[in-house]
Amino acid sequence: MDCARVDSDGIPYRTKVPGSTLDYRADFAPLTNGEPGAETDWLEAGETITGAVVTVPAGLTQVGAESIVDNATGVLFFVSGGTAGGEYDIPIEVTTSGARVEVKTVRIKVLAAK
Repeated sequence: MDCARVDSDGIPYRTKVPGSTLDYRADFAPLTNGEPGAETDWLEAGETITGAVVTVPAGLTQVGAESIVDNATGVLFFVSGGTAGGEYDIPIEVTTSGARVEVKTVRIKVLAAK
């Protein structure tokens, strides 16, 4: 995940304000893709993402469709909206060329606009 912080329950999170539209990228091969602090890849060597579903909860709006990116090792999606003080968990389900399925979750914390 392109989230610099991790909540106490282990879910990575990012922050936004209600009026912003931001991109979020879930990386299933962070070590291969050179993400700082990455220790392992979830994808096996040569395995790629063949399908992805992002489920954005009520209160947030997904802008456009999710995309498979980074040589089919990541998922990119855009989110807008949210209520200040709200926290939203977004599951990202991928299917791979190896017929595996994984669901990772990213949390969006909405801050008050300044």
